[in-house]
Amino acid sequence: MYTENDKNKMRDFIQKLISNPSLNNEPELVVEENIILFFITNTPALKPTFSSSNYFPDLSWNDVQNLFLEILFEEINKDLLPSIENIFRKKINFQFMNTLLNRQLPSETFQKEMINFTTKTLKRFEIRRNIDAVIKIINNNLIDKYLNQIFEKKSYIAREILIVERSKIPPDMTSHLIKVIMLISLLGYIRADMNDATLQQKIAAKEIKLGNLYMQKSYYEKLIRQFTTGLSILSEDLVKKCISFHLNFNDDRSVPATSRFAKILFTLGKNYKPHIKIDKGADTYEKSWFQAQKKNYKYFGFDIDMVNELYRISAENYW
Repeated sequence: MYTENDKNKMRDFIQKLISNPSLNNEPELVVEENIILFFITNTPALKPTFSSSNYFPDLSWNDVQNLFLEILFEEINKDLLPSIENIFRKKINFQFMNTLLNRQLPSETFQKEMINFTTKTLKRFEIRRNIDAVIKIINNNLIDKYLNQIFEKKSYIAREILIVERSKIPPDMTSHLIKVIMLISLLGYIRADMNDATLQQKIAAKEIKLGNLYMQKSYYEKLIRQFTTGLSILSEDLVKKCISFHLNFNDDRSVPATSRFAKILFTLGKNYKPHIKIDKGADTYEKSWFQAQKKNYKYFGFDIDMVNELYRISAENYW
């Protein structure tokens, strides 16, 4: 559809944007977001320029936008994919998978499948807009630090995971299970109606609202099973946890504790600011966030008892 000349011209344009000094210290997906917003904001000026003989006179505006996204993703992936591979190799211990599958495979087998799987899903705009939350949560060790406190205290969340959910995974491996739940659950954000949407429509898309619990379960199950086809390392139990991640605990009390916990931390990650400066006497970012969720828990479908415990932990540790 696009000639090599088309791709080279767009690549040159995008590389100049990426090299902007103001973006030098930003994470890959923040750079991507800024460039997309620049493109949309400057559409009135870019449209006539790109339709000129110097650029893409034979392409429709929709084709230009699709080419822009395709090349932007390729360029950002040069740094993004190694960063994600580093998470799989250094931040996730996949040995818990053997417990779920009742097999004995080397960690490299799981790493390779997850890297290939994530590389494919990153072609989707919806995945790229949500995976940054997971990357921030994992790289800043939020799952590990809260679970260490949770299992040490042996209170509500620990009991829900170990006794109610009857998790087969030992406490010291539970954080790795939750990291994988977060990553695979991103499939639930894929939307078929975004396939032919314009860039502006993709940016403006709101989270889909489904009428009832049955519709929610069916919708997320279809998506997750469809896009995990061929991912042989998944157990049925893990697939169900990824589906449950998207459900409202206040409507369905059977949502597993690991799915509930993953959803809360993932939502924290969406606007997480790891190095924000705290004024003397002010609340920390995490404590303030959990405080707010004590009022908003119904909207997000959180388990209020989990929110309360995480709030107490953040307050006690000045997190």
